[in-house]
Amino acid sequence: MIVYCRSGIRGALAALILTTPGHEDVVNLDGGFSAGKEAGLPTDEHHSDI
Repeated sequence: MIVYCRSGIRGALAALILTTPGHEDVVNLDGGFSAGKEAGLPTDEHHSDI
């Protein structure tokens, strides 16, 4: 599972929380969405009502 946020800090926290109860293969996108976008990773805007 890949978790991320805009800058990477909340994504790192989420990854830590998810691994605590025993989820495996959880990683955080270093630098968050912004770093991924700068690295040329594909992006797609989707807005949710939740």
